[in-house]
Amino acid sequence: MRQLTELRNLMTILWDTSSDVIVVSVKDDSGNIVSILSPAVFDLMDVTLPSSLQDRYAAALMIEMQLKPSDDNTNGRGTGEWGGIKSAQFVDTSEAPYSRWAAHIILEEVDPSSFVATTASSFVTAAWEKSIDANSSSSTSSTWYLKPHSFVTEKDEDRKTEIKVSNYGSGAIVGVIRDVTERFRWYEAERRAHAEVIRRQQRRPIVKNGLLAGIELCDSLRNEIEAIRQSTTVSRRAHCAVHRHSLSDHSTSSTLALESMSVRSSSSSELDSSNCIHSRINAASNRVIDLDLLLHEVLETVLHEAMARDVIHEVYEPRAERLDVLGVLSSSVSTKSGKSDRFPIRCEGEIPFLEMDSQLLKYIHRNAVSNATKYGKAGGNVETVLSFDGSKKLLTMKVINEAGENQELIRKQSKEDYNRIVFSQGSTLHGNWHKSVSAISSGDGAWIMQKCAKTMGGSCSISFDEDVTIFSFEAPVQPLLVPSEVMDPKEFEVPAKTIGIAVDDSKFNESSWAEY
Repeated sequence: MRQLTELRNLMTILWDTSSDVIVVSVKDDSGNIVSILSPAVFDLMDVTLPSSLQDRYAAALMIEMQLKPSDDNTNGRGTGEWGGIKSAQFVDTSEAPYSRWAAHIILEEVDPSSFVATTASSFVTAAWEKSIDANSSSSTSSTWYLKPHSFVTEKDEDRKTEIKVSNYGSGAIVGVIRDVTERFRWYEAERRAHAEVIRRQQRRPIVKNGLLAGIELCDSLRNEIEAIRQSTTVSRRAHCAVHRHSLSDHSTSSTLALESMSVRSSSSSELDSSNCIHSRINAASNRVIDLDLLLHEVLETVLHEAMARDVIHEVYEPRAERLDVLGVLSSSVSTKSGKSDRFPIRCEGEIPFLEMDSQLLKYIHRNAVSNATKYGKAGGNVETVLSFDGSKKLLTMKVINEAGENQELIRKQSKEDYNRIVFSQGSTLHGNWHKSVSAISSGDGAWIMQKCAKTMGGSCSISFDEDVTIFSFEAPVQPLLVPSEVMDPKEFEVPAKTIGIAVDDSKFNESSWAEY
């Protein structure tokens, strides 16, 4: 008896305090279904109780519905059709929440056509649906099942629930309604994120292969133009030789002066035409070279942006490779229009070959140069200084520009404050005084750069000194060869019986390897 009393007390606590809605529903012989829903149902519906009931924490909802059995009856249950709501009331369940419905105190009547009554009836209908449609004798046993159910709250918000229903005999069920909206939202967000990853992975090779095909076409055009240029050069030389020979043949006869002048005029015209063709070939060759450089820059940008998206979503895995840091960064700086003079790169001491990700390093350097240009002197020379500490195995890169326009204003803040602003998502120091600059800058570049650095196990920082602005990057790296151990390439020999195998499906790389 004591255990039964404790169980009743526990069930009473669950009825009053659980965030899940408990439904107790009983069907009588006349076909009416009386259901009581626990107080949590009002929070689930996002409804507010009448002012007269707000002080009653045990106010529950009781609803009576009519079930019209069809002609096809199985075990007296029938397939059934819902005949509508007969009545609905707010009831007090503080004394005995699991007592028979007639024992509860009715607090207030509820309009059967109201939102509360119709929504509650949808819960009851969903809970009874499988029990009413069951045609096997197992439906009368104490089994349970899950029933998904969706509805719209009074505030027009979509809600998804799961109703766990247990059958008790042929005329009673107990259901637990749980709000799983957040779970569905997380699932949907995860599904969309996964679909986005798949979409990026499918699109990336298409863009990359398209650019590589364009680069291959540029190489083919350049080779064809070079062949035409060589052919034109040979033709010009032959024509000049014929022209000189014709002049020497006609110079001995004064009577053929008119013919000599005619030959000279014709030869000069053909020579001018040949020079014009040659200049056009040179112009076309330069355009092809410019297009080739542009395609390479676009390809590098596409690869950088694809990598940045993976870094942001924390799915990028660094690809370590043997790297000449100075050579990689120097090749990434365009030599057009004298940009290499404005963005010089130098090393302090010798830097061995390092094992690190070249894409991450180039992305960090590109953004460091961009931010040094933005926060430093406009149009100033931006110098990159590289150093390697062999004892700590630490690579340091500093991108230095002269002091910017608002250097003094920035220096009034602490170093921690302006570093936090610069490397935060969607923020920029310029936004504090130049609205136009913040309008054209997303403020995400330094934030992504910091995430790239953390992917490599390093960090980025910025300092505004009196005369210079310095972006710094540090990361632990593994050297492959220290400078004293670097072998002379002329003395290196491939060991005997060494077999090299290369597999590549890129047409661009196949054409490159075909030259060797």
